[in-house]
Amino acid sequence: MKNQSFIMGALILVIAGFINRIIGFAYRVIVVRIVGAEGIGLYEMVFPVYIMILVLATAGIPLAISKLVSARIAKNDPAGAYKIFKIALLFLFISGLLFSLALYFILPFLMKIAFTDPRVEIIFQTMIPAIFFISVSSAFRGYFQGLQQMMPTALTQTVEQVTRVIIGLYFAQYLLPHGLEYGVTGLAIGMVLGELMGLVAILVIFFKKRKKVPLSSKSSLSGLNILTDIFSLSIPITLTRTFATIILALEAIILPQRLMATGITLSETTSIYGQYSGMALPLLVLPTIITISLAVTLVPAISEAAAQKNYFVISSRINKSIQLTILVGIPSSIVFYFWGPELTLLLFNNIDAGYILKTLAIGSIFLYLQQTTSGILQGLGEVKAILRNSVIGGLIRLGGIYYLAAIPGYGITGALLAVNTSFIAMAFLNNISIARVTGISIELKKNIIKPLWCGVITAAFAKLIILNLITFENNIMNILMTISLTLALYLCSLLIFRIINIKSLLQVLKNKW
Repeated sequence: MKNQSFIMGALILVIAGFINRIIGFAYRVIVVRIVGAEGIGLYEMVFPVYIMILVLATAGIPLAISKLVSARIAKNDPAGAYKIFKIALLFLFISGLLFSLALYFILPFLMKIAFTDPRVEIIFQTMIPAIFFISVSSAFRGYFQGLQQMMPTALTQTVEQVTRVIIGLYFAQYLLPHGLEYGVTGLAIGMVLGELMGLVAILVIFFKKRKKVPLSSKSSLSGLNILTDIFSLSIPITLTRTFATIILALEAIILPQRLMATGITLSETTSIYGQYSGMALPLLVLPTIITISLAVTLVPAISEAAAQKNYFVISSRINKSIQLTILVGIPSSIVFYFWGPELTLLLFNNIDAGYILKTLAIGSIFLYLQQTTSGILQGLGEVKAILRNSVIGGLIRLGGIYYLAAIPGYGITGALLAVNTSFIAMAFLNNISIARVTGISIELKKNIIKPLWCGVITAAFAKLIILNLITFENNIMNILMTISLTLALYLCSLLIFRIINIKSLLQVLKNKW
Protein backbone atom coordinates (compact mmCIF):
# COMPACT_ATOMS: atom_id res chain seq x y z
CA MET A 1 0.00 0.00 0.00
CA LYS A 2 1.44 3.32 -1.00
CA ASN A 3 1.61 5.73 1.91
CA GLN A 4 0.60 9.37 1.80
CA SER A 5 2.60 12.43 2.74
CA PHE A 6 2.19 14.06 6.11
CA ILE A 7 0.24 17.05 4.81
CA MET A 8 -1.95 15.01 2.44
CA GLY A 9 -2.91 12.65 5.25
CA ALA A 10 -3.78 15.59 7.48
CA LEU A 11 -5.72 17.24 4.63
CA ILE A 12 -7.81 14.10 4.09
CA LEU A 13 -8.69 13.97 7.78
CA VAL A 14 -9.41 17.71 7.85
CA ILE A 15 -11.84 17.43 4.92
CA ALA A 16 -13.55 14.40 6.43
CA GLY A 17 -13.55 16.07 9.84
CA PHE A 18 -15.08 19.22 8.39
CA ILE A 19 -17.87 17.27 6.71
CA ASN A 20 -18.50 15.23 9.85
CA ARG A 21 -18.44 18.28 12.11
CA ILE A 22 -20.93 20.10 9.87
CA ILE A 23 -23.23 17.07 9.92
CA GLY A 24 -22.65 16.56 13.65
CA PHE A 25 -23.14 20.19 14.50
CA ALA A 26 -26.38 20.40 12.56
CA TYR A 27 -27.40 17.24 14.40
CA ARG A 28 -26.60 18.80 17.78
CA VAL A 29 -28.54 21.96 16.93
CA ILE A 30 -31.61 19.88 16.11
CA VAL A 31 -31.12 17.66 19.15
CA VAL A 32 -30.89 20.63 21.52
CA ARG A 33 -34.20 21.87 20.17
CA ILE A 34 -35.71 18.39 20.70
CA VAL A 35 -34.45 17.46 24.19
CA GLY A 36 -33.36 20.91 25.44
CA ALA A 37 -30.44 21.89 27.67
CA GLU A 38 -31.57 19.47 30.39
CA GLY A 39 -31.59 16.52 27.97
CA ILE A 40 -28.14 17.44 26.66
CA GLY A 41 -26.99 17.70 30.26
CA LEU A 42 -28.13 14.12 30.92
CA TYR A 43 -26.22 12.86 27.88
CA GLU A 44 -23.06 14.79 28.73
CA MET A 45 -23.07 13.55 32.33
CA VAL A 46 -22.82 9.95 31.08
CA PHE A 47 -20.24 10.54 28.38
CA PRO A 48 -17.08 11.22 30.44
CA VAL A 49 -17.52 8.01 32.48
CA TYR A 50 -18.27 6.06 29.30
CA ILE A 51 -15.13 7.45 27.63
CA MET A 52 -13.07 6.48 30.66
CA ILE A 53 -14.22 2.86 30.31
CA LEU A 54 -13.49 2.99 26.57
CA VAL A 55 -9.96 4.27 27.21
CA LEU A 56 -9.33 1.36 29.57
CA ALA A 57 -10.71 -1.12 27.02
CA THR A 58 -8.50 0.13 24.16
CA ALA A 59 -5.51 0.65 26.48
CA GLY A 60 -3.76 3.15 24.19
CA ILE A 61 -3.04 0.33 21.75
CA PRO A 62 -4.37 2.00 18.54
CA LEU A 63 -1.83 4.80 18.92
CA ALA A 64 0.92 2.28 19.67
CA ILE A 65 -0.07 0.37 16.51
CA SER A 66 0.24 3.56 14.46
CA LYS A 67 3.72 4.38 15.79
CA LEU A 68 5.11 0.85 15.66
CA VAL A 69 3.71 0.10 12.19
CA SER A 70 5.14 3.33 10.76
CA ALA A 71 8.55 2.49 12.29
CA ARG A 72 8.51 -1.00 10.70
CA ILE A 73 7.51 0.44 7.32
CA ALA A 74 10.38 2.95 7.58
CA LYS A 75 12.70 -0.06 8.06
CA ASN A 76 11.17 -1.80 5.02
CA ASP A 77 9.48 -4.54 7.07
CA PRO A 78 5.78 -4.62 6.02
CA ALA A 79 5.41 -8.21 7.25
CA GLY A 80 6.49 -7.09 10.72
CA ALA A 81 4.01 -4.23 10.58
CA TYR A 82 1.21 -6.65 9.72
CA LYS A 83 2.20 -9.00 12.55
CA ILE A 84 2.06 -6.10 15.02
CA PHE A 85 -1.45 -5.34 13.80
CA LYS A 86 -2.68 -8.96 14.14
CA ILE A 87 -1.48 -9.32 17.73
CA ALA A 88 -2.93 -5.95 18.72
CA LEU A 89 -6.26 -6.77 17.03
CA LEU A 90 -6.62 -9.98 19.02
CA PHE A 91 -5.93 -8.14 22.27
CA LEU A 92 -8.45 -5.38 21.49
CA PHE A 93 -11.12 -7.90 20.50
CA ILE A 94 -10.83 -9.68 23.87
CA SER A 95 -10.46 -6.47 25.85
CA GLY A 96 -13.48 -4.80 24.25
CA LEU A 97 -15.65 -7.85 24.91
CA LEU A 98 -14.59 -8.22 28.56
CA PHE A 99 -15.02 -4.53 29.40
CA SER A 100 -18.48 -4.44 27.80
CA LEU A 101 -19.65 -7.41 29.87
CA ALA A 102 -18.06 -6.09 33.07
CA LEU A 103 -19.65 -2.66 32.69
CA TYR A 104 -23.09 -4.18 32.19
CA PHE A 105 -22.89 -5.96 35.55
CA ILE A 106 -21.32 -3.13 37.60
CA LEU A 107 -23.56 -0.37 36.23
CA PRO A 108 -26.08 -0.51 39.14
CA PHE A 109 -23.23 -0.02 41.62
CA LEU A 110 -21.78 2.77 39.47
CA MET A 111 -25.12 4.56 39.51
CA LYS A 112 -25.07 4.73 43.30
CA ILE A 113 -21.66 6.34 43.61
CA ALA A 114 -21.16 8.41 40.44
CA PHE A 115 -24.36 10.14 39.36
CA THR A 116 -26.74 12.60 40.99
CA ASP A 117 -29.50 12.02 38.42
CA PRO A 118 -30.94 8.44 38.25
CA ARG A 119 -32.30 9.04 34.74
CA VAL A 120 -28.88 8.46 33.19
CA GLU A 121 -28.91 4.69 33.91
CA ILE A 122 -30.90 3.64 30.85
CA ILE A 123 -28.80 5.97 28.66
CA PHE A 124 -25.55 4.47 29.93
CA GLN A 125 -26.86 0.92 29.57
CA THR A 126 -27.70 1.55 25.92
CA MET A 127 -24.18 2.82 25.16
CA ILE A 128 -22.35 -0.30 26.39
CA PRO A 129 -22.21 -2.33 23.10
CA ALA A 130 -20.35 0.53 21.40
CA ILE A 131 -17.30 -0.21 23.57
CA PHE A 132 -16.73 -3.51 21.76
CA PHE A 133 -17.34 -2.05 18.29
CA ILE A 134 -14.94 0.85 18.87
CA SER A 135 -12.24 -1.39 20.36
CA VAL A 136 -12.13 -3.63 17.31
CA SER A 137 -12.38 -0.87 14.70
CA SER A 138 -9.64 1.16 16.44
CA ALA A 139 -7.13 -1.60 15.69
CA PHE A 140 -7.80 -1.31 11.95
CA ARG A 141 -7.60 2.48 12.09
CA GLY A 142 -4.30 2.37 13.94
CA TYR A 143 -2.91 0.02 11.29
CA PHE A 144 -3.97 2.20 8.36
CA GLN A 145 -2.71 5.34 10.10
CA GLY A 146 0.64 3.64 10.69
CA LEU A 147 0.78 3.06 6.93
CA GLN A 148 -0.03 6.80 6.60
CA GLN A 149 -3.24 5.81 4.82
CA MET A 150 -5.81 8.23 6.26
CA MET A 151 -8.64 7.61 3.80
CA PRO A 152 -10.04 4.50 5.61
CA THR A 153 -10.32 6.48 8.85
CA ALA A 154 -11.93 9.39 7.03
CA LEU A 155 -14.49 7.23 5.23
CA THR A 156 -15.50 5.22 8.27
CA GLN A 157 -15.87 8.37 10.38
CA THR A 158 -18.32 9.68 7.81
CA VAL A 159 -20.27 6.41 7.78
CA GLU A 160 -20.49 6.53 11.59
CA GLN A 161 -21.65 10.13 11.63
CA VAL A 162 -24.35 9.73 8.99
CA THR A 163 -25.72 6.62 10.70
CA ARG A 164 -25.63 8.30 14.11
CA VAL A 165 -27.57 11.31 12.84
CA ILE A 166 -30.28 9.42 10.97
CA ILE A 167 -30.90 6.76 13.63
CA GLY A 168 -30.41 9.12 16.57
CA LEU A 169 -32.92 11.70 15.38
CA TYR A 170 -35.48 9.05 14.55
CA PHE A 171 -35.32 7.31 17.93
CA ALA A 172 -35.02 10.57 19.92
CA GLN A 173 -38.30 11.84 18.49
CA TYR A 174 -39.94 8.41 18.70
CA LEU A 175 -39.03 7.79 22.37
CA LEU A 176 -39.31 11.35 23.75
CA PRO A 177 -43.06 11.09 24.53
CA HIS A 178 -42.17 8.36 27.06
CA GLY A 179 -39.94 10.73 29.03
CA LEU A 180 -36.86 12.92 28.59
CA GLU A 181 -34.45 10.12 29.51
CA TYR A 182 -35.96 7.91 26.81
CA GLY A 183 -35.55 10.65 24.20
CA VAL A 184 -31.85 10.91 25.16
CA THR A 185 -31.62 7.11 25.02
CA GLY A 186 -32.65 7.42 21.37
CA LEU A 187 -29.46 9.45 20.82
CA ALA A 188 -27.46 6.67 22.47
CA ILE A 189 -29.03 4.11 20.12
CA GLY A 190 -27.90 6.20 17.17
CA MET A 191 -24.36 6.37 18.56
CA VAL A 192 -24.13 2.59 19.04
CA LEU A 193 -25.45 1.76 15.58
CA GLY A 194 -23.12 4.39 14.09
CA GLU A 195 -20.10 2.65 15.65
CA LEU A 196 -21.36 -0.70 14.38
CA MET A 197 -21.63 0.60 10.82
CA GLY A 198 -18.17 2.17 11.13
CA LEU A 199 -16.75 -1.23 12.10
CA VAL A 200 -18.48 -2.89 9.15
CA ALA A 201 -17.14 -0.22 6.78
CA ILE A 202 -13.51 -0.54 7.89
CA LEU A 203 -13.73 -4.34 7.68
CA VAL A 204 -14.89 -4.01 4.06
CA ILE A 205 -12.00 -1.62 3.28
CA PHE A 206 -9.46 -3.88 4.98
CA PHE A 207 -10.45 -7.02 3.10
CA LYS A 208 -10.40 -5.13 -0.19
CA LYS A 209 -6.83 -3.95 0.51
CA ARG A 210 -5.68 -7.19 2.14
CA LYS A 211 -4.39 -8.68 -1.10
CA LYS A 212 -1.80 -5.88 -1.25
CA VAL A 213 -0.27 -6.90 2.08
CA PRO A 214 2.66 -9.40 1.87
CA LEU A 215 0.99 -12.09 3.99
CA SER A 216 3.35 -14.78 2.74
CA SER A 217 6.40 -12.95 4.11
CA LYS A 218 7.63 -13.95 7.55
CA SER A 219 8.75 -11.44 10.12
CA SER A 220 11.68 -11.95 12.46
CA LEU A 221 9.74 -10.17 15.21
CA SER A 222 8.61 -12.44 18.03
CA GLY A 223 5.17 -12.17 19.56
CA LEU A 224 6.70 -11.46 22.98
CA ASN A 225 8.82 -8.61 21.63
CA ILE A 226 5.81 -7.13 19.86
CA LEU A 227 3.72 -7.23 23.04
CA THR A 228 6.59 -5.65 24.98
CA ASP A 229 6.88 -2.82 22.44
CA ILE A 230 3.11 -2.31 22.34
CA PHE A 231 2.69 -2.11 26.10
CA SER A 232 5.80 0.04 26.62
CA LEU A 233 3.98 2.66 24.56
CA SER A 234 0.36 1.88 25.36
CA ILE A 235 0.61 1.79 29.16
CA PRO A 236 1.73 5.45 29.52
CA ILE A 237 -0.80 6.42 26.83
CA THR A 238 -3.52 4.54 28.71
CA LEU A 239 -2.55 6.16 31.99
CA THR A 240 -2.63 9.58 30.32
CA ARG A 241 -6.01 9.05 28.71
CA THR A 242 -7.40 7.35 31.80
CA PHE A 243 -6.34 10.27 33.93
CA ALA A 244 -7.82 12.73 31.42
CA THR A 245 -11.12 10.89 31.30
CA ILE A 246 -11.17 10.53 35.10
CA ILE A 247 -10.78 14.29 35.27
CA LEU A 248 -13.69 14.77 32.84
CA ALA A 249 -15.79 12.18 34.68
CA LEU A 250 -15.08 13.83 38.02
CA GLU A 251 -15.84 17.18 36.43
CA ALA A 252 -19.24 15.86 35.32
CA ILE A 253 -19.87 14.75 38.91
CA ILE A 254 -18.25 17.57 40.90
CA LEU A 255 -19.26 20.59 38.81
CA PRO A 256 -23.03 20.05 39.23
CA GLN A 257 -22.55 19.36 42.94
CA ARG A 258 -20.45 22.50 43.48
CA LEU A 259 -22.89 24.61 41.48
CA MET A 260 -25.73 23.32 43.66
CA ALA A 261 -23.71 24.47 46.69
CA THR A 262 -24.36 28.05 45.54
CA GLY A 263 -28.09 27.48 46.05
CA ILE A 264 -29.41 26.59 42.57
CA THR A 265 -31.69 23.61 41.90
CA LEU A 266 -30.80 20.26 40.33
CA SER A 267 -32.72 21.14 37.16
CA GLU A 268 -30.92 24.49 36.85
CA THR A 269 -27.57 22.82 37.47
CA THR A 270 -28.23 20.23 34.78
CA SER A 271 -29.17 22.99 32.33
CA ILE A 272 -26.00 24.97 33.09
CA TYR A 273 -23.90 21.86 32.62
CA GLY A 274 -25.71 21.23 29.34
CA GLN A 275 -24.91 24.78 28.20
CA TYR A 276 -21.26 24.30 29.09
CA SER A 277 -20.63 20.74 27.92
CA GLY A 278 -23.31 20.35 25.26
CA MET A 279 -23.31 23.78 23.58
CA ALA A 280 -20.24 25.91 24.36
CA LEU A 281 -17.60 23.15 24.25
CA PRO A 282 -18.78 21.68 20.91
CA LEU A 283 -18.39 25.12 19.34
CA LEU A 284 -15.01 25.66 21.01
CA VAL A 285 -13.62 22.40 19.63
CA LEU A 286 -14.71 22.98 16.03
CA PRO A 287 -11.17 24.14 15.06
CA THR A 288 -9.83 20.84 16.40
CA ILE A 289 -10.88 19.40 13.07
CA ILE A 290 -7.43 20.62 12.06
CA THR A 291 -5.47 20.13 15.29
CA ILE A 292 -6.73 16.58 15.90
CA SER A 293 -6.03 15.70 12.26
CA LEU A 294 -2.52 17.07 12.73
CA ALA A 295 -2.05 15.09 15.93
CA VAL A 296 -3.14 11.85 14.23
CA THR A 297 -0.84 12.31 11.24
CA LEU A 298 2.08 13.60 13.31
CA VAL A 299 2.42 10.31 15.20
CA PRO A 300 3.40 8.12 12.21
CA ALA A 301 5.06 10.99 10.32
CA ILE A 302 7.44 11.94 13.14
CA SER A 303 7.90 8.30 14.15
CA GLU A 304 8.99 7.50 10.59
CA ALA A 305 11.43 10.43 10.51
CA ALA A 306 12.79 9.47 13.94
CA ALA A 307 13.33 5.85 12.81
CA GLN A 308 15.35 7.20 9.86
CA LYS A 309 17.12 9.73 12.14
CA ASN A 310 16.08 12.53 9.79
CA TYR A 311 16.23 15.46 12.22
CA PHE A 312 15.71 18.08 9.53
CA VAL A 313 12.31 16.56 8.69
CA ILE A 314 11.41 16.30 12.38
CA SER A 315 12.23 19.99 12.91
CA SER A 316 10.31 21.02 9.79
CA ARG A 317 7.19 19.07 10.75
CA ILE A 318 7.21 20.33 14.33
CA ASN A 319 7.51 23.97 13.29
CA LYS A 320 4.96 23.74 10.49
CA SER A 321 2.39 21.96 12.66
CA ILE A 322 2.71 24.52 15.46
CA GLN A 323 2.51 27.38 12.95
CA LEU A 324 -0.66 25.94 11.42
CA THR A 325 -2.18 25.49 14.88
CA ILE A 326 -1.48 29.12 15.76
CA LEU A 327 -2.82 30.36 12.41
CA VAL A 328 -6.07 28.46 12.95
CA GLY A 329 -6.38 29.13 16.67
CA ILE A 330 -6.11 32.93 16.57
CA PRO A 331 -9.11 33.68 14.30
CA SER A 332 -11.13 30.95 16.04
CA SER A 333 -10.64 32.56 19.44
CA ILE A 334 -11.52 35.98 18.02
CA VAL A 335 -14.78 34.72 16.50
CA PHE A 336 -15.82 32.85 19.65
CA TYR A 337 -14.99 35.82 21.88
CA PHE A 338 -16.83 38.48 19.89
CA TRP A 339 -19.70 36.41 18.51
CA GLY A 340 -20.18 33.70 21.17
CA PRO A 341 -23.63 34.84 22.39
CA GLU A 342 -24.87 35.49 18.86
CA LEU A 343 -23.76 32.07 17.67
CA THR A 344 -25.34 30.10 20.52
CA LEU A 345 -28.54 32.14 20.30
CA LEU A 346 -28.73 31.47 16.59
CA LEU A 347 -27.80 27.79 16.75
CA PHE A 348 -29.26 26.63 20.07
CA ASN A 349 -31.72 29.40 20.91
CA ASN A 350 -29.71 29.85 24.12
CA ILE A 351 -27.76 33.02 24.80
CA ASP A 352 -26.33 31.97 28.18
CA ALA A 353 -24.16 29.28 26.54
CA GLY A 354 -22.62 32.06 24.44
CA TYR A 355 -21.23 33.83 27.49
CA ILE A 356 -19.67 30.54 28.58
CA LEU A 357 -18.14 30.22 25.09
CA LYS A 358 -16.90 33.82 25.26
CA THR A 359 -14.97 33.04 28.46
CA LEU A 360 -13.55 29.77 27.13
CA ALA A 361 -12.39 31.55 23.96
CA ILE A 362 -9.73 33.36 26.02
CA GLY A 363 -7.82 30.11 26.56
CA SER A 364 -8.89 28.28 23.41
CA ILE A 365 -5.65 28.72 21.46
CA PHE A 366 -3.80 26.87 24.23
CA LEU A 367 -6.26 23.98 23.94
CA TYR A 368 -5.43 23.68 20.23
CA LEU A 369 -1.67 23.88 20.93
CA GLN A 370 -2.06 21.23 23.61
CA GLN A 371 -3.50 18.78 21.07
CA THR A 372 -0.86 19.40 18.40
CA THR A 373 2.07 19.24 20.81
CA SER A 374 0.70 16.01 22.30
CA GLY A 375 0.75 14.50 18.80
CA ILE A 376 4.39 15.59 18.40
CA LEU A 377 5.40 14.03 21.72
CA GLN A 378 3.57 10.81 20.85
CA GLY A 379 5.44 10.63 17.55
CA LEU A 380 8.71 11.07 19.44
CA GLY A 381 7.71 8.28 21.82
CA GLU A 382 7.66 10.68 24.79
CA VAL A 383 4.39 9.36 26.21
CA LYS A 384 5.62 9.67 29.80
CA ALA A 385 6.06 13.41 29.33
CA ILE A 386 2.46 13.67 28.13
CA LEU A 387 1.31 11.74 31.20
CA ARG A 388 3.22 14.02 33.56
CA ASN A 389 1.92 17.16 31.88
CA SER A 390 -1.64 15.81 31.81
CA VAL A 391 -1.56 15.08 35.53
CA ILE A 392 -0.47 18.64 36.29
CA GLY A 393 -3.03 20.20 33.95
CA GLY A 394 -5.83 17.93 35.18
CA LEU A 395 -5.20 18.67 38.83
CA ILE A 396 -5.25 22.40 38.08
CA ARG A 397 -8.58 21.99 36.27
CA LEU A 398 -10.29 19.82 38.87
CA GLY A 399 -8.93 21.68 41.88
CA GLY A 400 -9.94 25.02 40.42
CA ILE A 401 -13.46 23.79 39.64
CA TYR A 402 -13.88 22.38 43.14
CA TYR A 403 -12.94 25.60 44.90
CA LEU A 404 -14.12 28.29 42.48
CA ALA A 405 -17.45 26.88 41.23
CA ALA A 406 -18.95 26.84 44.74
CA ILE A 407 -18.13 30.49 45.49
CA PRO A 408 -21.32 32.60 45.33
CA GLY A 409 -21.07 35.05 42.46
CA TYR A 410 -18.52 32.90 40.61
CA GLY A 411 -20.26 29.60 39.91
CA ILE A 412 -19.72 28.50 36.31
CA THR A 413 -17.41 31.47 35.65
CA GLY A 414 -15.04 30.19 38.32
CA ALA A 415 -15.10 26.75 36.74
CA LEU A 416 -14.28 28.25 33.32
CA LEU A 417 -11.30 30.10 34.80
CA ALA A 418 -9.95 26.76 36.03
CA VAL A 419 -10.50 25.13 32.63
CA ASN A 420 -8.66 27.93 30.79
CA THR A 421 -5.77 27.78 33.25
CA SER A 422 -5.40 24.05 32.63
CA PHE A 423 -5.28 24.64 28.84
CA ILE A 424 -2.46 27.16 29.29
CA ALA A 425 -0.48 24.94 31.65
CA MET A 426 -0.67 21.88 29.38
CA ALA A 427 0.38 23.79 26.25
CA PHE A 428 3.43 25.31 27.93
CA LEU A 429 4.50 22.05 29.56
CA ASN A 430 4.24 20.16 26.26
CA ASN A 431 6.36 22.76 24.47
CA ILE A 432 8.99 22.59 27.20
CA SER A 433 9.06 18.79 26.86
CA ILE A 434 9.51 18.99 23.07
CA ALA A 435 12.40 21.43 23.41
CA ARG A 436 14.05 19.27 26.08
CA VAL A 437 13.81 16.05 24.04
CA THR A 438 14.70 17.36 20.58
CA GLY A 439 16.67 20.52 21.21
CA ILE A 440 14.55 22.03 18.44
CA SER A 441 13.52 25.63 19.02
CA ILE A 442 10.28 27.02 17.69
CA GLU A 443 10.64 29.85 15.17
CA LEU A 444 9.03 32.43 17.44
CA LYS A 445 8.98 35.39 15.07
CA LYS A 446 7.38 33.57 12.15
CA ASN A 447 5.22 31.05 13.98
CA ILE A 448 3.98 33.02 16.98
CA ILE A 449 4.83 36.74 17.11
CA LYS A 450 3.75 37.68 13.57
CA PRO A 451 0.47 35.70 13.73
CA LEU A 452 -0.30 37.32 17.09
CA TRP A 453 0.14 40.77 15.55
CA CYS A 454 -2.29 39.77 12.80
CA GLY A 455 -4.67 38.62 15.51
CA VAL A 456 -4.42 41.93 17.36
CA ILE A 457 -5.20 43.85 14.15
CA THR A 458 -8.14 41.57 13.40
CA ALA A 459 -9.51 41.76 16.96
CA ALA A 460 -9.30 45.56 16.92
CA PHE A 461 -11.15 45.63 13.59
CA ALA A 462 -13.83 43.30 14.97
CA LYS A 463 -14.32 45.42 18.08
CA LEU A 464 -14.22 48.89 16.54
CA ILE A 465 -16.07 48.31 13.28
CA ILE A 466 -17.87 45.02 12.74
CA LEU A 467 -19.06 44.57 16.32
CA ASN A 468 -20.98 47.83 16.07
CA LEU A 469 -22.87 46.58 13.00
CA ILE A 470 -24.41 43.49 14.61
CA THR A 471 -27.20 43.03 17.14
CA PHE A 472 -29.02 39.99 18.43
CA GLU A 473 -31.84 40.81 16.01
CA ASN A 474 -29.56 40.30 13.01
CA ASN A 475 -30.23 37.23 10.90
CA ILE A 476 -27.81 34.48 10.01
CA MET A 477 -26.66 36.20 6.82
CA ASN A 478 -25.61 39.33 8.71
CA ILE A 479 -23.71 37.30 11.29
CA LEU A 480 -21.98 35.20 8.64
CA MET A 481 -21.13 38.33 6.63
CA THR A 482 -19.47 40.11 9.56
CA ILE A 483 -17.55 37.01 10.61
CA SER A 484 -16.46 36.44 7.00
CA LEU A 485 -15.20 40.01 6.73
CA THR A 486 -13.18 39.57 9.91
CA LEU A 487 -11.64 36.32 8.67
CA ALA A 488 -10.90 37.94 5.30
CA LEU A 489 -9.04 40.74 7.07
CA TYR A 490 -7.06 38.16 9.04
CA LEU A 491 -6.10 36.33 5.84
CA CYS A 492 -5.04 39.61 4.20
CA SER A 493 -2.88 40.47 7.21
CA LEU A 494 -1.17 37.06 6.97
CA LEU A 495 -0.34 37.78 3.33
CA ILE A 496 0.85 41.32 4.08
CA PHE A 497 3.16 40.12 6.87
CA ARG A 498 4.34 37.33 4.53
CA ILE A 499 3.42 34.63 7.01
CA ILE A 500 1.81 32.72 4.18
CA ASN A 501 2.14 33.17 0.44
CA ILE A 502 0.50 31.86 -2.70
CA LYS A 503 3.50 29.70 -3.56
CA SER A 504 3.41 27.83 -0.25
CA LEU A 505 -0.34 27.30 -0.59
CA LEU A 506 0.19 25.78 -4.04
CA GLN A 507 2.91 23.51 -2.63
CA VAL A 508 0.44 22.22 -0.06
CA LEU A 509 -2.13 21.53 -2.75
CA LYS A 510 0.53 19.73 -4.81
CA ASN A 511 1.41 17.56 -1.79
CA LYS A 512 4.98 18.87 -1.41
CA TRP A 513 5.02 19.73 2.28
